[in-house]
Amino acid sequence: MDSANKIAAGPTPVKDLRDWILRAEEIGQLTKIKRADWNLEIGAITEMICLQSKHPKSLLFDEIKGYPAGWQVVSNVFANQELAAMTLGLPVDLGARDFVMA
Repeated sequence: MDSANKIAAGPTPVKDLRDWILRAEEIGQLTKIKRADWNLEIGAITEMICLQSKHPKSLLFDEIKGYPAGWQVVSNVFANQELAAMTLGLPVDLGARDFVMA
């Protein structure tokens, strides 16, 4: 299938944040972090991952200190081309040129 057909027959759009999280996990682009402190750790960990990784993943923070169970924070939604493509409803395996052209 050529890139024009890939784009036309691309994946269905993301419905909501829960759907986005499931899809990011399915393509191996989500790292889960538990018990981080909201005050300094979430921001620091997010920045460290972005700056120190050649291919940063999205981060899902859960069990955040000082917040009720079930409250979560997602960061790095557009951290790499695969995540950006998935978020925009494009195939995650597009080449860089096709991604820009889409």
